Amino acid sequence: MSQWERIVWIDSQIRQGKYPNADKVAEVFEVSRRQAFLDRAFMEERLGAPIAYSRQHRGWYYTDDAYSLPAILLRKNELLSLFLVKELASKYLGSEFAEQIASALQRIGGYLPDSASVDVDGLINAVVFAGAQGGNVDLELLTSLQRAVARRRKVRIVYYTAGTGQTNERVVDPYRILNIRGEWYMIAYCHLRNDFRDFRLSRIKDWELLRETFTPDPNFDVNQYIDFGFQAEHGDEPMDVVVRFDAFRARWVRDRVYHHTQQLEELPDGGVLLRMRTAAFHSVVKWVLGFGPHAEVLEPKELREAVAQAAIQTAKLYTGSGSGCESSSESV
Repeated sequence: MSQWERIVWIDSQIRQGKYPNADKVAEVFEVSRRQAFLDRAFMEERLGAPIAYSRQHRGWYYTDDAYSLPAILLRKNELLSLFLVKELASKYLGSEFAEQIASALQRIGGYLPDSASVDVDGLINAVVFAGAQGGNVDLELLTSLQRAVARRRKVRIVYYTAGTGQTNERVVDPYRILNIRGEWYMIAYCHLRNDFRDFRLSRIKDWELLRETFTPDPNFDVNQYIDFGFQAEHGDEPMDVVVRFDAFRARWVRDRVYHHTQQLEELPDGGVLLRMRTAAFHSVVKWVLGFGPHAEVLEPKELREAVAQAAIQTAKLYTGSGSGCESSSESV
């Protein structure tokens, strides 16, 4: 049994008026009397428990009935997980989130027994989170938008659209906040565009929660909208996508999950077919192009043609016939 389990038992016995003592703790948990006294000392010194000894009842009791144990009971592996979360937050969610988590961990540490201590520096040096880092998001903005989602309040935002290079003011009905590969997004109905859009929170320059509330559209299923997305893009009409990977690239494709609907089919030449259902047309185009000559879109026809056209435009950049980078898609 762990020290925490003994402490919870001691607390329970005291509240039931059973006046536990070191002998009883030693008997129930098969530990030494010395360990039982150490448990009591930990409760007093680290948890602030107002424990006293009753000569009449020959056991312990609380001098303040209002006292309660802190609701923090962590195993060592759970503590390690929290420190990993802190590092992940620092890498992908921004410094402000990491500072909040670090502050919480510091308070938690004050209640942890010595046996639960870990070599934090050693852990951080042993585990590295590499790759792209998400943009910093104002913690107050995220908190405000979460409140707006919960209370169904409209929000005025000043938003920069990367696709057009313009900044404008919009009123939106927020349906969901989600994090995709370290970037925070808001799924909302945009009254400027009269349609649902994904807004990257790092591009919101100003915001205001309005008093006006909104009624969710009964015909819009936000969970389905998310399910049919791909990477950071969502769309209205899902399509059945089939991509053929050659034998070389198939070795990596087999152990990756690119979409929750994907299905793999082995081919005689060692390649694989990947099938999935998504509405994120432009993201799939970019994704396929990233595999170069090792991936070929078979279906649908429109997607195959879009990838082919993008590949031709890319090739022109390197053959001297291109005039610069162009994009045929507009992104929010």
